Amino acid sequence: MALVIHEMMTNAAKYGALSTPGGTLGVSWTIRDDGSCSIEWLERGGPTVSEPSAQGFGTKLIASCMEYDLGGEADMRFVPDGLQATLVIPAAYVVAEVPRDTVLEETSAQNADLSGSHILVVEDQALIAMEIEDTLRAMGATVTLAAHVRDALGVLDQATPNLALLDFNLGQGTSEEIAVRLSDLGIPFLFATGYGDRLVIPERFQDTPIIGKPFEGRELGRAILQVLKRPAI
Repeated sequence: MALVIHEMMTNAAKYGALSTPGGTLGVSWTIRDDGSCSIEWLERGGPTVSEPSAQGFGTKLIASCMEYDLGGEADMRFVPDGLQATLVIPAAYVVAEVPRDTVLEETSAQNADLSGSHILVVEDQALIAMEIEDTLRAMGATVTLAAHVRDALGVLDQATPNLALLDFNLGQGTSEEIAVRLSDLGIPFLFATGYGDRLVIPERFQDTPIIGKPFEGRELGRAILQVLKRPAI
């Protein structure tokens, strides 16, 4: 969702209503009866807008993120007065708050040294997964990537990582099954999520550390060191 908003803001600033002094942008949201969240995007006062002859990269990115990654909707309307859009986030991603005491506290640690550590990263967004992989490798870790539950479980059938970083929401499902397997194996893990404090964690994993996306490399390194240094329960 962050990619979608970033792309739409960039387009508004470069080509849309925010590219001119008198332009305005209105954003509002409502919770529908089915629990989904509808975001209304309304640009006014910018350059005259016309329907593009071909779908550009930005429009494809928005559609891909909303429809394929989230299973939601993206209705883009190129009316002369300015871009209008309706973005619908499915109810599965519109959830209650996580208790704040489960979120990792900041520490004063410097760059993490993860030499000798094997880390399983479960992330279904390819660009994010590659960025995390590069970050952890730069800290000396060996990294194995998995995009789906079945892939991660297959890795755990063959290897025993020192730690796992789990994107909690994976497309239409979650990484809960992976978390259960990790718990059974005694492998420490933490959840990474772009949904911030609005993520619902199963009761069994209420005490599992969480790191919110986007995060910086140093923040990720500190979080992993915290988990690796935790005493076994």
